[in-house]
Amino acid sequence: MTREIKFRVFSKIQDKNVYCKWDHFFDRKSSENFEENDLMQYTGLKDKNDKEIYEGDIMYVQGVGNRPVIFRNGAFGFDNEPFMEYMCEDMETNIVWEILGNIHENSELLK
Repeated sequence: MTREIKFRVFSKIQDKNVYCKWDHFFDRKSSENFEENDLMQYTGLKDKNDKEIYEGDIMYVQGVGNRPVIFRNGAFGFDNEPFMEYMCEDMETNIVWEILGNIHENSELLK
């Protein structure tokens, strides 16, 4: 299975998420600046409500609680101390997960 490569950008200047194709973001003529934005990649997975899951989303994960989606060691997942839970397509049918918000706009969900 192939996954579409997409990104979401949190614009620190606009204080909101902006969705764009990767080639637009990396266009040298673009006025976007890496220091003014936080780039988050699409995981290729969707939550229980069919919403696309991006790095930086805060998820409710059954049996674990609220966790941010991170990219580590070449894979997407979430910290479940003391180890990393990796996200995969098989998990979609076995575990209930739902996007609650994201780390930029809803950080209080992690407290």
